[in-house]
Amino acid sequence: MSKPVRGLIEGRAVLVVLDAQRKASPRIAHLVAAAHKYAVPIVFAHASDNHTAVGSGSPRNEYGIRQRRHSVFFGTELPILLHELGARTVILAGGETNTSVHYSFLDAHQYDYFCRVVEDCVEGSSPQAHEGAMRAMEYMQTGARRTCDEVIAALGEALHAAQSTQVPAPISATIAAPSTTRAPLIIGKPVLLVIDLQGDISTPRHDPLRDFPMPDYEVYMQRVPALIAAARACKVPIVYMQEVHHPSMIDFGRELDGFERVHCLENAPRTAIVPEVDRRPDDYWVRKRRYSSFFDTDLDILLRGLEATTLLMVGGFSDVCVHYAFADAHQRDYVCRVVDDCVAGSSRSAHEAALAAMEHLQPGSRCARDELIVALQAWGAAHP
Repeated sequence: MSKPVRGLIEGRAVLVVLDAQRKASPRIAHLVAAAHKYAVPIVFAHASDNHTAVGSGSPRNEYGIRQRRHSVFFGTELPILLHELGARTVILAGGETNTSVHYSFLDAHQYDYFCRVVEDCVEGSSPQAHEGAMRAMEYMQTGARRTCDEVIAALGEALHAAQSTQVPAPISATIAAPSTTRAPLIIGKPVLLVIDLQGDISTPRHDPLRDFPMPDYEVYMQRVPALIAAARACKVPIVYMQEVHHPSMIDFGRELDGFERVHCLENAPRTAIVPEVDRRPDDYWVRKRRYSSFFDTDLDILLRGLEATTLLMVGGFSDVCVHYAFADAHQRDYVCRVVDDCVAGSSRSAHEAALAAMEHLQPGSRCARDELIVALQAWGAAHP
């Protein structure tokens, strides 16, 4: 089935400038000036109360929000504001590529916006982290990476189709202060999150023509059942995540805009959770329709009911569903652990970049299966 061809801008565009409390680069200032010229609404996301917007030439078309987590969508009024503005395309500039930009892009993608990141107006914590995040965003929506000059030209071309919309000033949101806790391997009550072990883990899946998924993907997945057995023996709750989509495909949203093809249709054999993981009636099972296990699911409600504090993550892909569940769990203040040898990615390079990104969010989050089994047994002995 062919995919639709997407333009650089579809519908009404909104420019979101992340980390706006920082001094703007000349390119960002140029982009902001162009947005003013072409009547494009600008949202300045800043981490401080004392904020002066970059280029205040049209304050009636500028909006400021207080950003308290990596994703500008998390705990802010941005989704409401974008809805009121009639936005369909979100253009991201400013901010750190591998944290605030990447995770804001992810949430915009999962809210079904067309997303564009101005690659010469963002900067990573390192060149490798920058490029890894840019590739991850391009994976979600092909054509997401754009230069400042390309975006400005497209804004000019879209001016004639733009419709004026007036919205009330957004109301500031208040959320809890971010946690600064650095934890040992298991803190409080652990829960094992088994993400998308579906289809078949007994035969090789690597397609050399697409270089997808990473070589030996099935070997990594075959290590998971032993960890599940250890968790079960220690009375650690096990939650199975399963991605499913309706056969009509109405619920794919933007998921097919990037590298991925049609997948996980309901009742398809490869959508079923693999029998090797031994899912039992007293385990927990959550179905999802987006990459993140938290996005529009009841997972967070379940975890609160279980009084979970540490989430232990296994499954695939490490650079997509595992990474984005990790990011959302981190932003909800869970202690997160990803089991290096029980997760695998869409490619080797994407796998390594995602593991590095998760370690960047929570230093010490990466662990090995056997190391975790020892920690689980110690926890189980202390909590009979």
